[in-house]
Amino acid sequence: LNTLYVATEGARLRKDGETIAVEIAGRVVKRSPAHLLGQIVLFGETSASPDVMHFAAASGISMAWLGYSGKLMARLEGPQSGNVLLRRAQHRATADPGPALPVARSIVAAKIANQRAVLRRHLRDYADTPGGDAVDAAQR
Repeated sequence: LNTLYVATEGARLRKDGETIAVEIAGRVVKRSPAHLLGQIVLFGETSASPDVMHFAAASGISMAWLGYSGKLMARLEGPQSGNVLLRRAQHRATADPGPALPVARSIVAAKIANQRAVLRRHLRDYADTPGGDAVDAAQR
């Protein structure tokens, strides 16, 4: 996801449907679709409407306000920032061999497939390299 940086003094963010609009002197100079944003960073004398802050928090878009020197002044995060629930579920899943084994198998299979693709690409560029038959034989 993208980060929207707002550094122009006097710029203001407002919500416009499912987009975040940047206004300078009452004129919209940029629109960013919210589904493409992961973070909004505001520098110096910039502001955001309460609608933008509520929308960002509900949509999982973090916001940060920095001073002129770049020092963090404030931060806004939604209720599920950091994916703590996801990390807990991942740790629980790895503790039980039942669900962990198919995941491990698919990871190993993907690594082997990717390595074969790298070797095939190398053989395509350097056809006289020995070992082409071994790469083909490694296919399952």
